[in-house]
Amino acid sequence: MTHKNTQFSVIMPVFNGEKTVETALDSIVSQTLQPMEVIIVNDGSTDKTYDVLKKWQENYNYIRVVDLNRNSGIVNALNIGASKVNADWAVRLDADDEWKNNHLMVLNDEIKSKEDLVLVGTCNFTDKDAGREHGTLTDAKIRKMMIWDNPFIHSSVAFSVEKFNNVGGYKVEKFEDFGLWLRLIKVGKVQISKKSTVVHNKVEGSLSDIDNYESLSYRISYQLQAIESRFIKTLFLGLFRCLLKLLSKI
Repeated sequence: MTHKNTQFSVIMPVFNGEKTVETALDSIVSQTLQPMEVIIVNDGSTDKTYDVLKKWQENYNYIRVVDLNRNSGIVNALNIGASKVNADWAVRLDADDEWKNNHLMVLNDEIKSKEDLVLVGTCNFTDKDAGREHGTLTDAKIRKMMIWDNPFIHSSVAFSVEKFNNVGGYKVEKFEDFGLWLRLIKVGKVQISKKSTVVHNKVEGSLSDIDNYESLSYRISYQLQAIESRFIKTLFLGLFRCLLKLLSKI
């Protein structure tokens, strides 16, 4: 009995990415498991990004470019891209990141390994360093981690398009990716592979790059949304406020 591979639609928003987007695109077309389609949303770029993208669209019939006349913001660009996918699973790649050539196959293997998955990711290399290796992060481990950390790298993830639509897609919020992850874990299982398949270039101001009380506060705020019990939510919030007071005195 043969199992069909997962069909993926790639979503890539880009704004003034002429210097990096070709590296990202080259990593997509080099995949051992090719995607069904690549949807690139040019979010009102003012450099030569559109000219670069047009060339790639002419050379690859599965690449589609959506050109926006003006910059509309990352959330709108992501939702526009997601609205045009035809596969059951969408994968994300930022225009300044890149994949190893086995990335989609690794995601495929993770999706096939367990039922009820709605969000999967892989480990990553950061700025082309040695990367961080860990064992497979299971649903239970990730739920605990997400109180204090965001274990998903945006360019490493694949999510169920059906469930994405059910939870309302991306929303305008401080950290749009983390908010989406927390809504998705309420409707299904999540998992992160132990394999490193992404070269992630940190962006100043991203959740993974901020290490202060503000980012911690947002993480806790988002996590509280996933807690159904009013009593537990009130207790948790009270303990968190006490912790911040103690830390401020150190």
